Amino acid sequence: IVGIYLGLFYAEKNNPDNWPHKVVHVFRTKRVVRYVTALVGLVVVNLTIFGPYDAMHGKAHWNYTETAFWLAFSRSLFILGMTTFIMPCMFGCFTGVRWFLGHPVFTPLARLSYGMYLCHLTAIAYFYFSLQHGTYASDYHAIWVCFGTLVVTLFWSVLLYLLIETPFSNIERDLLFPQKPANPRVNNEYQALDGKK
Repeated sequence: IVGIYLGLFYAEKNNPDNWPHKVVHVFRTKRVVRYVTALVGLVVVNLTIFGPYDAMHGKAHWNYTETAFWLAFSRSLFILGMTTFIMPCMFGCFTGVRWFLGHPVFTPLARLSYGMYLCHLTAIAYFYFSLQHGTYASDYHAIWVCFGTLVVTLFWSVLLYLLIETPFSNIERDLLFPQKPANPRVNNEYQALDGKK
């Protein structure tokens, strides 16, 4: 939902009649707003990552309500924090961060990331459910499982991108944004010229 709102906000940012244009103007003109927004986003992201550290390592005990609240809202809070951090970059601020995140090196990964998201859980489940023996939990084992899952997921995401995502995005483009036919008069003049030669 946060991504949908941010996409709508980004699409309407150049229309001076709408309120997103005014918000973008504030981001571009007030340095304090930019830095406070980015700082709040980083704090929220770090709290969602490192906040439950004590509970995960047995140093603190969360009751049922706290655990349910965390499981229900932690991912949404992370996305909200990341969005809050990226929002000034989307509107022309923090050029260093924009250059890094928009570098062409990340283009293939950006195209494959959704397919990787769809495939990774299946790869992990297949690995663990096909084991013939128990596993000894160690850092070495976790690293091998991580890289093995990454390779399998990357392979399947390439196939998903080439066989499903690209053809359907082409169909969507052709249905929703059809190209205007070429001017028949110009085409007939070119054909007439080619016939005279």
